[in-house]
Amino acid sequence: MFAFNALTGDLNLSFRLMDLKAPVPGNFGQYGTITPQIVIDEQKGILLGGVAVSEAANAGRGFFMGYDITQTPPKLLWRSYIIPPQDGSDPNWGIKSVQNMSYAYIFDGTGAVDLKSLSSTQLNSILYNDWGNFGFNGTHSFGGAGTSWGGSWALDPRTHVAYVATAQSSPDYNASLRPGPNLWATSVLAYDITTGRIVWAFKAVAHDLWDYDCSWNVILANATINGHQQETVFKACKSGHVFALDAQTGKLLWHFLPPSLAVNQYSQSLNPLSKQDMTKPWFNYPSTAGAVMAPGPVGGLESDITYDPGLNMLFCVPYNYDFTFKPSPVKGHGVSWLTSGADFVGLAGAVNATVWGVDANTGKSVWSYYVPAVGFRGGVTSSGGVLYVPLADGTLRMLNAKTGQLLDTRLLGGPMVIQPSIGADADGNLELIESVSSGGGPLIAGAAAVGAGSPGYIVALALPSGQTLQTTTTTLVSTSLVPGPTTGIDPTTFYVLTAIAVVLLLATGVLAVKRRRPAS
Repeated sequence: MFAFNALTGDLNLSFRLMDLKAPVPGNFGQYGTITPQIVIDEQKGILLGGVAVSEAANAGRGFFMGYDITQTPPKLLWRSYIIPPQDGSDPNWGIKSVQNMSYAYIFDGTGAVDLKSLSSTQLNSILYNDWGNFGFNGTHSFGGAGTSWGGSWALDPRTHVAYVATAQSSPDYNASLRPGPNLWATSVLAYDITTGRIVWAFKAVAHDLWDYDCSWNVILANATINGHQQETVFKACKSGHVFALDAQTGKLLWHFLPPSLAVNQYSQSLNPLSKQDMTKPWFNYPSTAGAVMAPGPVGGLESDITYDPGLNMLFCVPYNYDFTFKPSPVKGHGVSWLTSGADFVGLAGAVNATVWGVDANTGKSVWSYYVPAVGFRGGVTSSGGVLYVPLADGTLRMLNAKTGQLLDTRLLGGPMVIQPSIGADADGNLELIESVSSGGGPLIAGAAAVGAGSPGYIVALALPSGQTLQTTTTTLVSTSLVPGPTTGIDPTTFYVLTAIAVVLLLATGVLAVKRRRPAS
């Protein structure tokens, strides 16, 4: 982990977030280095980080950690595990985890099971020996889970609670050695950043058999829900569901499953109260033949969502890009420890995406915009009443955020798999900055490669003149700089870095960081 002076580029801090060779209690798998996320509480001087594992049988025991970064070297304050010891030595781990929280829920496809309201007998029936013993053979385990990758996490600087998410249960597609709901993979968690205690947990997919992780961004907002303004966590997971959760309790306020998303009989949400469901070995069990997984393992919804506080609307882009998979073993003679529990057979069905505008008050759709023959990955940006949608076919589409009407398009010549940023140059002219990648295969963009072999590049587009540059703060957040006449919040970046406004000085090539007092 490196910290640089934003004005000079001087290295201020360097430390190892995790020593990959150091022993971890209860771990009998392996760790990786893929995009571990962080969130920083500037008032407390605490950095919360995560750890990555693979999506195969060799996945390690995931955890979050908190560092005091006010001292050099930073001091590890706490470590909080999201799964039990991988040798099955603590069969009551899941029960104790729930008991130590203020609130805990599991989504069953239609609503949330309140684990805290269950009797001790019911809780024991659901969570005793959750994960089993991971197939432990005395040396290695054969299942695990890590923290989410991509996107960004959120922080409430008033309460010092961080809102984070976790990745899928591994191995992705064969759960024969990991029975149970598999707490707390594929979940949204609220952490007391000072102590490492989980305040509440919301598990989005019980006994995940499809690689439906909850990576990508977590949004914290002052939103109007059911007619009342309240602190709300918005989160989307790869199952395609978008959730609105009470930021104080994790209670489900509403969920939205986009009607454009194909969901077949093999990809229905499982019931955490059903022993049969929680011991299902793979998605098309008992068949061992190939079957279509819909949504496929690269979506559902594999991108950042965006919230516009002025419109009180949420925007998401689910896509259909389905696969045929054949289950395969995860343990035994000749079976690699790197297996994910299924073999890829082929693609299935049409590729398409749909942009959805959702009323945050009700969780109901307001409008949709269909994009044929193109998948989607990365995210969208809402600013000044415009929703900017970068696509893998090389076009940037601009929609009326309120109605979904197409306003304009720009052909930028290559696939885009990240949402644009908005800032001002040295003369105060507002510009939209978009990166164009050198290619975009199916697993990156959900579409055939476009412009593969050509170099990537960055494009700056001038926004209409006459708009004002403004910043806005609320009781929860700091904001970046975007054009009026909206509140000035760029939903792709807010709620993460407290009390920092970022301006792109394009003319000089310098990134300047303007400090403001923390929101109160």
